[in-house]
Amino acid sequence: MIRRSTWIILLVFFLLVALALYLQRNPISKSTEATATASGWQSSLFDFDGTMVKAVSIVDAMGGKLLVVRNAEGTWTLVEPAQEGDAAAIQTAVNQLVALTTLSNLEALTEPGLLGLTPPSYILNIDLEDGTRHVLEVGQPTPIGSGYYVRVDQTELRVVGKYILDAIIKLVGEPPLAPTPTPTLIPVLEETATPVEGEANTETADPDPTSTP
Repeated sequence: MIRRSTWIILLVFFLLVALALYLQRNPISKSTEATATASGWQSSLFDFDGTMVKAVSIVDAMGGKLLVVRNAEGTWTLVEPAQEGDAAAIQTAVNQLVALTTLSNLEALTEPGLLGLTPPSYILNIDLEDGTRHVLEVGQPTPIGSGYYVRVDQTELRVVGKYILDAIIKLVGEPPLAPTPTPTLIPVLEETATPVEGEANTETADPDPTSTP
């Protein structure tokens, strides 16, 4: 006679075999995996740093444009608009751009239009020293307002932090211009006329209308 404990062990064994067969026939889809890992992790958006960038352009949906270029001396210059730029401010913005991190991986999504990416609100072109160009398209903010939907190089859909990206894309309307020097005020002393001793009074009194010549 088979003991009760033996029946329990056999039942557990058969359940495990049935579960293994089910998983073999119904594997977890890639979309499910992507959805499960869509948040809660961060990674770099780009695999290069600011020293490798030679030019950055930003174009908004209204046609506004910003173009900055690193010259032969390694200094950032403002090309469009054609004004004197603040090299330090431009360098900071470029460093922030290449340091953007991915808040969510949305590769499983297939409708960029739902993310405000057809057409995008902003297009950022990043040209590297080796001739490579990377394109970052910026869509609409996320529902909770903490990030932006973006597309990298026409393929990868991501969510990046809104605060840092806002500081970059606003440069289209507020270009990083060189600070205007404050003029130095020189006090002007008023001169007081000093009469010369012995100088005759050149003013002539009005003649007496009643006097006769």
